[in-house]
Amino acid sequence: MKFSLKRAFAAVAFAGAAVLGLSVIGNETNPLTPEQDEALFELAQTYNVIMHVAQDDAAARPDMKALGAQSLQTMVDKSDTDNFLLTPEEQAQIADILADTATNPHELIPGIASQLGNVMIRAVNNGSTMDEVSAAAIEVLRDTAAAIDAHSAYHTDEEMFDLQNQTIGQFGGVGLQVQMTNEMLTITKPMPNTPGERAGLQADDIITHIGDEPTAGQTLEQSVEKLRGPVDTDVIVTVERAGVTLPPVTLTRAYIEQSPVFHKTIGNDIGFVRLESFNDKTVREIENAINALKTELGDDMRGLILDLRGNPGGLVDQAVGLADLFLESGTIVTMGNGSATDRGATARPGDILNGLPLVVLTDFGSASASEIVAGALQDNNRATVLGMQSFGKGSVQTILPLARVPGAVGGLRLTTALYFTPSGDSIQGRGITPDVRFETEELRKALEEWGDK
Repeated sequence: MKFSLKRAFAAVAFAGAAVLGLSVIGNETNPLTPEQDEALFELAQTYNVIMHVAQDDAAARPDMKALGAQSLQTMVDKSDTDNFLLTPEEQAQIADILADTATNPHELIPGIASQLGNVMIRAVNNGSTMDEVSAAAIEVLRDTAAAIDAHSAYHTDEEMFDLQNQTIGQFGGVGLQVQMTNEMLTITKPMPNTPGERAGLQADDIITHIGDEPTAGQTLEQSVEKLRGPVDTDVIVTVERAGVTLPPVTLTRAYIEQSPVFHKTIGNDIGFVRLESFNDKTVREIENAINALKTELGDDMRGLILDLRGNPGGLVDQAVGLADLFLESGTIVTMGNGSATDRGATARPGDILNGLPLVVLTDFGSASASEIVAGALQDNNRATVLGMQSFGKGSVQTILPLARVPGAVGGLRLTTALYFTPSGDSIQGRGITPDVRFETEELRKALEEWGDK
């Protein structure tokens, strides 16, 4: 799929600053300084690009009119003053736009962006600071992106920088792996030697508050963004453990360098590799771990256990590469919208285990890229999947740097496709069903007993 940043560029370039209503500087109707005008233009331009890209590329195909109406309402709801309220004339104009069923969605977008710009201009003219207006506008961008689907999100320039660090395994954070379980932010595992582990936080703890903000109602991405931040800054979290709310804990963010691969031998003949997350080094590190096990066990090696429990996913290309390590041929994954698939990945010859038995461990914390690997190996009859039903996040998020379009800022994480196992089953909302079901505690004990033999 070719994403529509180029089309968005053409659309916003055609719309121009005049259409956005932000280019009249220094007159009676818009007495903004050049700096203010530029800042507001960037925010409206960014909104414009988000809407165009969502219309063209979002897997969910959102209702653009509903999305536009929500955007303007957010601007009002997020403000603490009447400076952002729509005038009766603006309300009438918006009602006309939304009521026109013949309006092409692409024609709708500049009109809403223009109204958004007008609201911001008036707020500044009525005494709101640029910080207040920018904060409200960023909330509009966040809510607009989040309304596209549960996994899409807007990121500021600073957050885009953090995302880049995450993909290379480096970021400032507290070292907690988390998932949404029954709409609650739940710790799946504290990473070793990190602020979260040192503070005594445990798997299955529910994070109820980050700072003063409840996590209820927030997406996983929004909560993770609040946990991460500059190194040596503090974040306060409140957790609930076994139904009891514990005192708030202050965590000092640290430089987190993920080393997600751990390997060992079980007995004298089985290799064990645990993968905690996917980054841009995953395939190379797994390959190194397996080669080390093959060297250690030699001809006595009878098989490998690949542990993906609690692995929330990561880079899809690394998931494809990991599955490919064990497959001689066959489909790894296909992607598309709805039930229509338009592209996929196929294994290349070469099995790093030369046909030795392979077991993949999963649980409810295994999601996204983990499910691609488990599904590919299961459907190609290359591995036995053992454990619990996986999470069921079968959607592909693409990071789009909006700053490539002149005037726009930040980036958009957009759900652009669903992915399907080689057998054609959608993972979204379903997960991977294990061949052999084991509860987590039963599996842990079995592995311990196996290791003692």
